[in-house]
Amino acid sequence: MKPFLTFVLLGFSSLMAIAQDTLNLFEQGNQAYNEARYQEAITAYQAILEQEQHSSALYFNLANSYYKTNQVAESIYYYEKALLLDPEDQEIRHNAIFAQNMNLDTIEVLPQTDLARLKEATIRQLGIDQWAGLILVLVWLSVLFFAGYLWSNSPSVKRLLFIVSLFVFSLATASYLLTNNHLQLQNNTQYGILFDEQIEIKAAPNDRAEIQFLLHEGTKVEVLDGLQDWQKIRIANGAEGWVKAANIRLL
Repeated sequence: MKPFLTFVLLGFSSLMAIAQDTLNLFEQGNQAYNEARYQEAITAYQAILEQEQHSSALYFNLANSYYKTNQVAESIYYYEKALLLDPEDQEIRHNAIFAQNMNLDTIEVLPQTDLARLKEATIRQLGIDQWAGLILVLVWLSVLFFAGYLWSNSPSVKRLLFIVSLFVFSLATASYLLTNNHLQLQNNTQYGILFDEQIEIKAAPNDRAEIQFLLHEGTKVEVLDGLQDWQKIRIANGAEGWVKAANIRLL
């Protein structure tokens, strides 16, 4: 028993030491950033990432540091990483827009249908955890109303409770389908950021293929497929092509 307890205590001590080291590095990075020593801040934040520690705050501060040093692709990449962990943070979104304005590529986004805009606006009203909580509450309310319908002896009250129970259950079902579709879309869609001053997007995955168009560092693309050293991408206006895998960093 004693060797096991010693092992546990050693493991706990190691975790505490790592946590303290991470906190120290984070504070060092913040201090360097506040004193306009942006490259030192980047070094401190990257050291935390090397310890396999991740958070939206870390990515956000790292992105800000890269932005201050005019490293467009790096700043956009880490803002996007921060948004993946905290998509509702308006400060991250605000700074990400400033970074994207440094990008040389002006891409007109494909217009959304009214239904797609309504769906996106609705899903953004709450976070995923909040939607899950709401669905659970609606299901329980539906069960309670249905139980009232079963126990009531008044025909008019039974009719009302049954209608309300059915309506609330329909809301729960619609909320579940909406959030589930949103999560599946997120999980099945892979994005990346381009890293090179100017990148040739080819019609096929080989060097001899025709050049479709040119893109520049910092452009966010959707990754559709891969073949050996190439990735098939789609940009916001719907145009597609192939790019060398070395020129793209997946989010």
